[in-house]
Amino acid sequence: MSAGSGRPCSICGHPQRAEIERELLGGTSFRKVAARYETTPQSLIRHRNAHMSRSIVAAAQHEAREVEQAHDASLLDQVRDLSRRALEMMAEARSAGDLRTALSGVSAATKLLELQGKFLGQIAPTTVNVLVTQEFKVVQVALLSALEAHPQAKADVLAALARIQ
Repeated sequence: MSAGSGRPCSICGHPQRAEIERELLGGTSFRKVAARYETTPQSLIRHRNAHMSRSIVAAAQHEAREVEQAHDASLLDQVRDLSRRALEMMAEARSAGDLRTALSGVSAATKLLELQGKFLGQIAPTTVNVLVTQEFKVVQVALLSALEAHPQAKADVLAALARIQ
């Protein structure tokens, strides 16, 4: 029955009720489900609110979170597996006296460990201060050299650079 109206719920009597509920629990939009099963979004909302158990909805949401966490764990497991393989290959190359390949393995393992650390939140993203890089100093010298013929502009640029440094 529909809540309060005395009419039967069109979704409860629908031949594809299970599929409809599965899609609603899966997060498919009411509009898409309504179009697919020739009903209305309002009927779906009423059915969800009145006839789908809150515990079923909560269980479905919990399951969705578990699937997401499992996917994250799967990614972490893949990074760990790749790290293990890179270390094994590095050791094999070193044992074979192939130092170039061994060093390449060290580089790959380092990148994978860094990725794992970021994934686990043990390594924070790095911030580079471009103002202290060699490249910025080269640009700074080039700008100031170009401004030698324009003393006021050079003074203005120097003042601006002093403010940001």
